[in-house]
Amino acid sequence: MDVNLLPPEFRSNNGTEIKEFTYQNTGYKNTRLSKRILNIDSGQLNSNQTTFSLELQEKFRIDKKSDIYLDSITTYNCKSNADTNSIGFLLTIDEFNNNNSFSNTSGIHNKIFIPNDSTNTTATATTVTHKGKKLNYVGTINPTELMKLNLTLTILDSTTTIFNSGNSRFLMELIFVENE
Repeated sequence: MDVNLLPPEFRSNNGTEIKEFTYQNTGYKNTRLSKRILNIDSGQLNSNQTTFSLELQEKFRIDKKSDIYLDSITTYNCKSNADTNSIGFLLTIDEFNNNNSFSNTSGIHNKIFIPNDSTNTTATATTVTHKGKKLNYVGTINPTELMKLNLTLTILDSTTTIFNSGNSRFLMELIFVENE
């Protein structure tokens, strides 16, 4: 490419930084932060539900293509990992593309696996932070605005709730890191 054909602001870098000026989000931009955190709270749950539609307090804007990581998930009154179906949880977030998760089992395919670290065998409810490793990769998302998240959270059979009946809750922390 002939450098003289480029506008002056591109000539100093021989056009290598042209992506900083083209194909960018024309709306709101956050130029100082390359990492954003989204905390999700289910609130108190009193049923055996597996799907959750959670409204955010305000628009969560993603300005650039970003990688999503699950930093932690904490549960209250979840099932113990006492049998083969409850050794882990399956999470699906409809707003995120989970097509990068493959499996030899159709029930786990395109879902996020979370190890169940609850070893509570008593009848009392406990709080457990489930964390197999730091920053579990969830997927990549293009620029968008989120107002609501639709989640499905089950044990490995893909149909049963992760919670014991009654007073339950989960909190999840997602980290969005710009990857460009």
